[in-house]
Amino acid sequence: MKSKFRSVILYVGIAVFAVGLLLTFIFSDASGTMSSVAAVLCGIGAGWIGAGVAFMIRGRRLKDDPERAKRLEIEEKDERNIHIREKAGYIMWFISLIMIAALMLTFRILDDMLPFWLCMGVFWIHIICYFVLISVYKKKI
Repeated sequence: MKSKFRSVILYVGIAVFAVGLLLTFIFSDASGTMSSVAAVLCGIGAGWIGAGVAFMIRGRRLKDDPERAKRLEIEEKDERNIHIREKAGYIMWFISLIMIAALMLTFRILDDMLPFWLCMGVFWIHIICYFVLISVYKKKI
């Protein structure tokens, strides 16, 4: 299942990149939204292509070295490593919350209200998702 998902990332990346390039050529004289959309699609597609290629290279390397693959699988399932990843994710949640709040305050100080309200929405969605996930995991565990 993992290998199929990883190859899907590569193919979706190629498709998104191709759509971005196609839009770039179709709207080559356009400025504004369409040229921005084309550039964003090319960037997202290129990122997914890079991730897909990296996943495929890693998969082939692990296929050639079964001892290393077994060691990585053990490390992935180790309780200490799981706890470290959970702790890092928890701290990153707070860091991202602080960054969103700082961005929100910056837009408010600059009196740029649309980005301020967008950041405010992201800020509250961020907090609400946290409490919803706590509720879900309390029921699961």
